[in-house]
Amino acid sequence: MDVRRWLGHGVDAVEEWQSRFGPFERHASLQISDEQFAAAFGEFTERLRENYPFFHPSYAGQMLKPPHPAAVVGYLTTMLVNPNNHALDGGPATARMEKEAVAQLARMFGLATHLGHLTTSGTVANLEALYVARELHPGLGVAYSAEAHYTHSRMCGVLGIEGTPVAVDDAGRLDPGALDARLARGGIGTVVATPGTTGLGAIDPVHEVLAVARRHGVRVHVDAA
Repeated sequence: MDVRRWLGHGVDAVEEWQSRFGPFERHASLQISDEQFAAAFGEFTERLRENYPFFHPSYAGQMLKPPHPAAVVGYLTTMLVNPNNHALDGGPATARMEKEAVAQLARMFGLATHLGHLTTSGTVANLEALYVARELHPGLGVAYSAEAHYTHSRMCGVLGIEGTPVAVDDAGRLDPGALDARLARGGIGTVVATPGTTGLGAIDPVHEVLAVARRHGVRVHVDAA
């Protein structure tokens, strides 16, 4: 797709929407000439060259990749409006889109009944999940693989709950036997399973983790990294 073309269409669409609310005078801070902006933008794009080539198929040093061109166009067009999705009345159109996107994700996993929302990052998602863990099981800790993402131990610290790393097998996966032994000692309310660890890409045996956790009456959070 032609990103330049569709970005232009995005600007046109937002300007047409804005025109429906009558004429207005823009704030002086928005009145910047192309000449003034050119210097700052030139330095900005030059600094961006210090980034690693995430886009290249031969680059494997990070899990990052540029967003899809359609996502770029949609995001930048929406940023011209800058709605707030904190509540339905803060961004009614985009909040509905969020609910649609979450429903589509749920359908991918065969979930007809679901509850969820989009977050800004995996770190925030893990923080929210561990907050739920604390509220559902006050006073109980969280167990996670020794290879799980570092946010789990950090967010446990932020939330004031005890985090316990559990040994992994030779392939870097959460060891169900070690988990069973730890849960048998008590004090754990939630277990974190990771289908795709950050360091090794190891897939924790979620089905086995579920069986062990259910045997001990413990809930499971799946960090789908």
